[in-house]
Amino acid sequence: MTHTPLHTPTRRFGRRAVAAVAGAALLSTGTITVTAPQVIAAESEASAATVTVNSSFTYPAGELIASVFEVKAENLIPGATVTALIDGEPVGFHGGGLTVNPTATVAGDGTFEGRVVGMAPAVAGGIDHTITLSDGTNSVSAESHLDPLVNFGSADAPEVNNTAIGTTDLVVTVVNLKPGSVVTRIGTDSVDILPDGATPTVDASGNLTIPDLKIPDDPSLIGRELAVTVRVDGSDTDTTLDSTATIAPRSPLMNTDGYALKTGELGPGLYQVKYSAKQNALFVTRSEFVGSDPTSIYKVNPDTLAIEATYTPATADGTTGTDATKVFGLGIDDTRDILWVTNSLNNSISAYSSVTGELLKAFPAGSVAHPRAIAVDESTGLAYVSTPVSPAESIAVFDGNTLTQKESLATPGFSGAMELLLDAEGKNLYTVGFKNGKAARIALPDGTTTVYDLPGDNDPRGGGVALDTKRNHLFVANQNPSTVDVVDLADGSVISTITTGDTPLDAIYDAVHDRVFIANRGSGTVTVIEPGNLDIVGNLDVGFYPNDMATDGKGHIYGVNKPTSGNYGTSDSIFMIEPITEEPVPGSTAPHGSTTEPGGSSGGTLGIIGILGVVGAVLGGLFHLFMSGALPDELTALIPGLKR
Repeated sequence: MTHTPLHTPTRRFGRRAVAAVAGAALLSTGTITVTAPQVIAAESEASAATVTVNSSFTYPAGELIASVFEVKAENLIPGATVTALIDGEPVGFHGGGLTVNPTATVAGDGTFEGRVVGMAPAVAGGIDHTITLSDGTNSVSAESHLDPLVNFGSADAPEVNNTAIGTTDLVVTVVNLKPGSVVTRIGTDSVDILPDGATPTVDASGNLTIPDLKIPDDPSLIGRELAVTVRVDGSDTDTTLDSTATIAPRSPLMNTDGYALKTGELGPGLYQVKYSAKQNALFVTRSEFVGSDPTSIYKVNPDTLAIEATYTPATADGTTGTDATKVFGLGIDDTRDILWVTNSLNNSISAYSSVTGELLKAFPAGSVAHPRAIAVDESTGLAYVSTPVSPAESIAVFDGNTLTQKESLATPGFSGAMELLLDAEGKNLYTVGFKNGKAARIALPDGTTTVYDLPGDNDPRGGGVALDTKRNHLFVANQNPSTVDVVDLADGSVISTITTGDTPLDAIYDAVHDRVFIANRGSGTVTVIEPGNLDIVGNLDVGFYPNDMATDGKGHIYGVNKPTSGNYGTSDSIFMIEPITEEPVPGSTAPHGSTTEPGGSSGGTLGIIGILGVVGAVLGGLFHLFMSGALPDELTALIPGLKR
C-alpha cells in the first residue's frame, strides 16, 4: 500500500484521493489499491497471457498531466521486454519519480506489475481506453475508464479544499476531461451551486476552471458530498464524476489577540513533531516523494524554530534517499536517547540516536504493517506502534533496551489505532480507530482494553486524542465527521460533540493553561477549547494542512503544517502557539492582562496593562478607573472557509 498520511476520508475526493496520493502514486514505487470501474481483463486468443487494469487516475506532474493506468499481466515470457499502447498509440511505463521509460521487463515468473503512462489531452478523462501490453510474442489488452481530476479549491490554492459552508470564492478546476465536454451541474443531491444558465465547456487543453462559486451557509449541508456532473463530448447523457469533496463546517477566526503565534519555514514534506525535554529541542520528521533529498529528521530550536541539526535516515547497509528510509511517525525516549521513527513505505520502523543522529537499528521490511504513530514508555523502554490499516486487534511493541521487536500487545475488540497517547502516570495508552468509529484506553502492560463507541456511523475516520487529566476526559478528533467528541472516562459516555472546523486531525491538552488545542487540517486552523465548560475560546490561522502537534509541558504548543501536499508553496512550516494568560492581581479577583512573547520575554500591550493593573491594586480606586478603559478580551474575525 502506498503511504498516505491517513487523514483524508476516502470518499472525500473520490478519484482526487488517488491523485492526492500523487506523491505516492506517480512519485514512488508503492502501489494503490483503488479499484477502477468498468475494468475488463482480456485474454489474447493466441496465448494464455492476460492483463488487468487495477486502477486509473489523472495526475498533474508539473507542466505535464499524466494519465496513469496500474496494470498486472500474467503468463508473459519471463525476462522479455514489454511495450505498451493506449488506444493503439505507443506510451511508456512509470520509472520512479517523474521518469517515464519506453519499455519495461517481465519478471522471472512471467508476471508484470507497473503503471502505464500516457499524456493528456491525447489520453483524455471521462472516456474508456484500451491498454495493450506486448512481450514480442503475446499481445494482450484491457479496457479501463479514466476519470478526470477535479479540485475544489480557491484562486490562491486550487488544490487545497475550500468547501466550508458560506464559502463565496470556491474555484472548481477540472483537469483532463475530453475537450468539448460541458459541466451541467455542481452540487449535492439537493443543492446546485452552478449559476443558472452557465454552460462551462472544456477547451482543447482538456482543462476547465469555474471561479466564484458559492456554498450556502446552511449547517444541514455539512458532511454532504459536492460533485460535478458533466456531459462528455459525443454523449447524450449526463455523468457525475467520481471526484467529490465533503462540505465542511466553517472555522472563523476568534480571539487571535489572545495568542502569540510564531512560525518558521522548514523543508517540504513535514509530518510529525515531538519535544525532547532532555535536549530542550523539537524533532521533526520530513518525507516527500520527489527531489534529491527526499527525507530527513530535523532537530529544531524550540525558541527560534530554527534548524539546529539535520539527521539523514538510512537503511542498515547505509543506503539513503529511498522509500525504505522515508520517515513519518516519531517517538522520543529521553532516558535512552532514542528517536523512534516509522518507515511507513517499508512497513518497518527504525531507531536513531537523538544526540548524534546515528542509526541504531533498522528493523526489516514487513516488521509492522504501515506504521503511523509511536508512543514511548520511558519507564520500561517499550515503544508502542500504531497500525491504522491493519485489521489485527493489537499494537506493535519494540524494546529500546535491546532494540528488538517483542510480541504485539493484544487489544481485544479494538483495531486500526491512529494516534497514540501515553499517560505515563496512569499507565494507559489512549487512541482512536482510523475507520471504526471507536476510541480506546489500553492498560499497560497487560493490554486490558476499554472501547468507547463514538457517535455517527457515516464512514468514520479517526484522527488524534488528548487527555484532560484534570477532569478525566478524553478529547477525540474525528476527521469524519468533522467533530471533536468528549468522552467521560469515568463511565465511558460521550458528554459533548463539538464542531471545530474541517477535518480535525490532532488534539493536545495543555495543563499549564488548562486548554485543549485541535488542529483542523482542512480549515488550516487550530481551535482552542476551554475544557471546563467545553466552550470554544479561540480559533487561530496556522496555515494550510496542519498535520501534527506537540507540547513542551511549559505552556507552548508546537505544530507542523503541509501546504506543499496541496501544491501550495515550496516549503512546509513549524509553528508555536503561546497563550497570552490573564493572571489575578494580589488583593483583587479582577483579571489583568499579562503576556509572554515567544522565547520567554515579557512585553506587548497586555503586559503593560498588567503592570499598570498591579499599580492600580495598590492605589485602590485608581485600579478600577484604569480597568474601566481596558480593551476587550476577544477580537473575533468572521472569515468563512479558509484563511488565506
